[in-house]
Amino acid sequence: MYAPDQNLSAGPAPDRRPSASGRLAEGFRPVALPALAAAVLVSAVAGKAVAARAKAARIAARFEHEDAPPV
Repeated sequence: MYAPDQNLSAGPAPDRRPSASGRLAEGFRPVALPALAAAVLVSAVAGKAVAARAKAARIAARFEHEDAPPV
């Protein structure tokens, strides 16, 4: 999935101890990005559904029922 030069399975060199920030930078994988994209997509789909229901409500409000009294 990741390029071999990004793989951390080889581990750090034994003569040098990496700092905490170095380990964080080397071990970073953007796993939150797909979740964020999915959340945005779900939000957009939900927004479209709300808009469709609002449009249907406006159309239904304009529709005159056959038993409504004449104005």
